[in-house]
Amino acid sequence: MDSQEATQLFQEAQARYNDGQYNEAMQVLTRLNRSFPSAKNVLFPMAMCLEKLNHTGEAQQICDRLIAQFDDPRAREMKVRIENALLASLTPLPDVDGDLAGDLLGPAPKRKVAAAPKRGIPSWVWAVVGGVAVVLLLSLLVVLGGYAGQQSARGTPSSTIPAAAMLVAVLIGLGMYLFGCYCLKLICEKAGNDPGILIWIPLLQMIPLFTAADLSLVWFILLFVPFINIVATIMLWMKLSEARGKPSWLGILIIIPGFNLFLLLYLAFSE
Repeated sequence: MDSQEATQLFQEAQARYNDGQYNEAMQVLTRLNRSFPSAKNVLFPMAMCLEKLNHTGEAQQICDRLIAQFDDPRAREMKVRIENALLASLTPLPDVDGDLAGDLLGPAPKRKVAAAPKRGIPSWVWAVVGGVAVVLLLSLLVVLGGYAGQQSARGTPSSTIPAAAMLVAVLIGLGMYLFGCYCLKLICEKAGNDPGILIWIPLLQMIPLFTAADLSLVWFILLFVPFINIVATIMLWMKLSEARGKPSWLGILIIIPGFNLFLLLYLAFSE
């Protein structure tokens, strides 16, 4: 990305912020941050958008980063403002009963320290659970397919195969497809790109993925070229990993059976 394009994107983010479109401004700034990581003039506006969106934890993380790298006074001021707002929302006002002067001149009440927020379930646990669930569903499909094959080998008409089993197989397949589309949708959104309806359409769902990875659609055409499509697939998922703030080498896992499922779930559900 050259300086002219970066300037245009920054002006677009500023205009959207001024119009109150903080989510849209954040998406533009995320794209800038991928091309200019650790840029102070990009990180601080991102913190401003996150504060407006009430994502105070992420805003504080960026402030800490700005303070550590640049000793930015604006980041210090924002961090204090966020912390004061959190204390104001967590600390109840004392009841003013009886003599007001006595309340004011008496011993100061002890401030209640808010309990530290409980840590949620780690993202890798969700990835493992999702992977196990998909493997179990695939195993059920294999069992149903084997049952249908045995019935055919015995000369049993296909119409005698339980309709419920066939319906379950269809529903499982449809559910797995929709779940995969939802995972791709989460990856695009967390990379700062709205995938739209294309993410639910077979084959065309690759277009928003290449857009989120900031790759030309020429790479999409390369998916149809034998052997080169392997390189295009690895490049796509390496760029998606970078867009999600993860190590780019994770994209290599997409060509390894089993690990590719873990990669999909990890990029979709991790923070």
